[in-house]
Amino acid sequence: MKQHTQSQLLIWQPLRRADCSACILHKEAKTVCNLGDGPVPCDGAVLGEAPGFNEDQHGIPFCGKTGVFLRRMLKDIGLDPRKLFFFNTVACRPPANRQPKAKEIKACSPFLFAQLERVKPKAVLVLGNAALRAVTGKKGAITKAEGSIVRKDGVAYVPCRHPSSVVRLENEDSYLFVLQTFKENLVIFRNILYPKKDRLYAVPEDAQERLPKC
Repeated sequence: MKQHTQSQLLIWQPLRRADCSACILHKEAKTVCNLGDGPVPCDGAVLGEAPGFNEDQHGIPFCGKTGVFLRRMLKDIGLDPRKLFFFNTVACRPPANRQPKAKEIKACSPFLFAQLERVKPKAVLVLGNAALRAVTGKKGAITKAEGSIVRKDGVAYVPCRHPSSVVRLENEDSYLFVLQTFKENLVIFRNILYPKKDRLYAVPEDAQERLPKC
């Protein structure tokens, strides 16, 4: 199982609060204040919603089945996951993997933006409704915002449906369409980081740079 490197521990130890009680999520979490993983600083970051079971057990974001799928998709479109920073909107696992609530997102936002300040990414792949709300301050469906680019404080945020929602459809008729849409969002993210890289998938040329209408 992947573990934080010594240099990562030195970066995050001053920020991490293992005794955090800012919201109720700490009560059932095995790993309290589960911070990000990846090179610091780096150009690209991936923001999820919350730690799942495996992430809570091991203290590493995106280390479970969904994380394996996401990393494979990133490789497929020409990005090296080892060069990206992975973190979550809230740093403790919600009970039964439910979505984080607004007050939990607000309570954890200092940790989210403190990590962003240290990582200094050019672009952030924003996975899911909770992550979108955290970075835009607006409530809305990620499926309505995907295909856009949200620019804020010098950072490009790329809304994208969460990979877990893609994995769940693997045996459904809609899977190939959803998978293609998911990859198109990844390519938008990749093309911000590497504008001259050969395009492997067709991406709408009019991907709008706007705030989502939430």
